[in-house]
Amino acid sequence: MTGIAEDCPRNSHFHFEFLTSIPTYPRSRATGWFDGFCATYVVLKKGASPETLEAKLPEFVLNHHFGGKKGGGLFKDWVYFLQPLTAIHLHSHLLIGEFEANSSAAYVTIFFVIAVFVLLVAAVNFVNLSTARSAFRGREVGIRKVCGSDRARFVRQFLGESVLMTAAAFAIALALIAALFPAFRNLTGKAIGLGDLATLPVVLSLVFLAAVVGIGAGIYPALVLSSFRPAAVLRGTFAAGAGFRSSALRKGLIVLQFAVSVFLLVGTAVVYEQTDFFQSKRLGFDREHVFVVKRAGLLGTNVRAFKAKLLQHPDIQTVALSSGLPGAEAAVVSLRVLRPEGSQEGIVMAMLSCDEDFREALKLEMVSGRFFSPDDHPSDGEAIVINETAARDFGWDKPLGKTFKYQRNDVRVIGAVRDFHVYSLHAKIPRMGFLYAGGARERDGDFFAIRVRPTDIRRILAYVRTAWDSFSPPLALDYSFLDEDYAKLYAAETRTMKVLGVFSGLAISISCLGLFGLVSFMTERRRKEIGIRKVLGARVEAIVVLLGKDFLRWVLLANLVAWPAAFFVTHRWLRNFAYRIEIDAWPFILSAGAVLLLAAATLAYQTIMAALANPADSLRRE
Repeated sequence: MTGIAEDCPRNSHFHFEFLTSIPTYPRSRATGWFDGFCATYVVLKKGASPETLEAKLPEFVLNHHFGGKKGGGLFKDWVYFLQPLTAIHLHSHLLIGEFEANSSAAYVTIFFVIAVFVLLVAAVNFVNLSTARSAFRGREVGIRKVCGSDRARFVRQFLGESVLMTAAAFAIALALIAALFPAFRNLTGKAIGLGDLATLPVVLSLVFLAAVVGIGAGIYPALVLSSFRPAAVLRGTFAAGAGFRSSALRKGLIVLQFAVSVFLLVGTAVVYEQTDFFQSKRLGFDREHVFVVKRAGLLGTNVRAFKAKLLQHPDIQTVALSSGLPGAEAAVVSLRVLRPEGSQEGIVMAMLSCDEDFREALKLEMVSGRFFSPDDHPSDGEAIVINETAARDFGWDKPLGKTFKYQRNDVRVIGAVRDFHVYSLHAKIPRMGFLYAGGARERDGDFFAIRVRPTDIRRILAYVRTAWDSFSPPLALDYSFLDEDYAKLYAAETRTMKVLGVFSGLAISISCLGLFGLVSFMTERRRKEIGIRKVLGARVEAIVVLLGKDFLRWVLLANLVAWPAAFFVTHRWLRNFAYRIEIDAWPFILSAGAVLLLAAATLAYQTIMAALANPADSLRRE
């Protein structure tokens, strides 16, 4: 040991337990240009242009790799590029070479837009309710204007009230954040602490946001209330909220807030459907009941002995050694340059080393030929098995017997397996080749796939740990479950679905609360009309329809407004996946039905209560 380094920050794109020099790693002695076992960090000179350097890389590599310029066609598949260090976490999505699972700038944008939408719905409610309540403050405005108050003073007052209310909401929000922070971390999967928010830039940004929201939400009500004419108000001839402008604005705001709710609901439904598609799509292999033991290379020459000991357990069916497996961390698939027979150019191919039990461990299907069987075919050390995509790319209807030139040796195709998803559904299935992990290649095996019977999993795991410890490797057993590894590939989508669901529910709740308050004020203003209608014989259901039909009409219009936007955004999001669902009608119909039902339930309480009221109580006031 030569030193102790400080821990990496939590927001670093990779973390380490120890660092070792590259020469101590045997694979570093390879001289080929197409081994991606490590990342290269480049510090440019001050004033140097990253774009200029990146433009020189293709020619540089073309002149130096082992094939020379004769392998130029290789670069349609393989390129070197630069990316800023600060862009890795949100913008880098390599299939091979990421140290840790990255996040996505797209999801940061989505969550930001959702938060803005929810805030917009709340601001719309404030504007709606403030203008609806204008009748209750009209007399105050009229009297104060008669006493000499000018419009500017009223605007400052009403804006001040709005900002103070926003400040109170801001204080309550901070308390809620502190209380709900553990739930937030569980929901998002991010280890963010309150200390990360207690920085000067964040605090100033939040204060500025509160001020903007307070002023933005209060400016229109302040202008409306301050514009009342004293004579009309004091004579009682002014009807607050009357006129096309006020009515149209109020209806437009209702349409806007429910359109946002429908948009979020449709987005949640589409994300759920795509996530369900991930879980249910046939992957080409069986991921259930498979243990993954990592760092098998630590066993050294005891790899075969460890495998034999595991097979002694009656509930362990198959044990396979491989250099990679499908899944978030275990998909260590190397890219290699091979030259198929009949071609003068090298091609890049995903390569995986495995032993003869790999096919049985993952339940892979053979399309033609056979898998490795070194006991019956000692020459399998110079054989290769390919997948359907590779055979199709090379135009081989009958791939058996075809050969590749690989590391100056000829390897012969002995079989073809049906395509399976070694990566997530974000990427298409690559052309793949499988080499036998025996002899010198046995060192490439770093994972054991252990298929077990679904019995006492804890007891089996304890046996595996005991077997591992009996060979005294330098590190403790590191294991996972293959189905969980694969599920990690879609952790971002799963979190997005949960966050969308929470915020959709929040947006709808705020919209319904606003609608409830607005209907309360509208029915209060029409109390005299309702009383007269009842005296003249109007039925309760007719009054309910009279009060509620306009609101439901605008909620229905909100659906029609939200659908095109929701379709456009979800369609663009789905383009991130090589394998995806087709957007059908049910998310739109279900979202419309849910919003209409909730709006109708909100309206029903107030309208029914107003319709059932005794007309004598409302007419006695006149």
